[in-house]
Amino acid sequence: MDKIDPKRFLGTARAAFRRAGEAVAMEAMKAWHLAQDPATPRQTKMILYGALAYFVLPIDAVPDFLPGVGFTDDAAALTAALVATNAAMTEAVMERARASVQKLFG
Repeated sequence: MDKIDPKRFLGTARAAFRRAGEAVAMEAMKAWHLAQDPATPRQTKMILYGALAYFVLPIDAVPDFLPGVGFTDDAAALTAALVATNAAMTEAVMERARASVQKLFG
């Protein structure tokens, strides 16, 4: 579970982040950094990794290439995962997510 390669995930997700936009990228980065935090409980990590996998996998309920609606299902999955795991969110995780999105979008 904790052996997911950050470079591989971020490399796969980078194009999706740019297409999805900054708001969806922020949700994904919050999920990613919370899942990577050693203090995060295992069950919380499983929920987050599930939502992140849905985000990066090409098979979706709503195809990502549809303008305006393509990432709505991805955003919903990420939001639901973050709501379910909100108790584990820390300010340090939020700051790492903000820094990652700033680096990506400049």
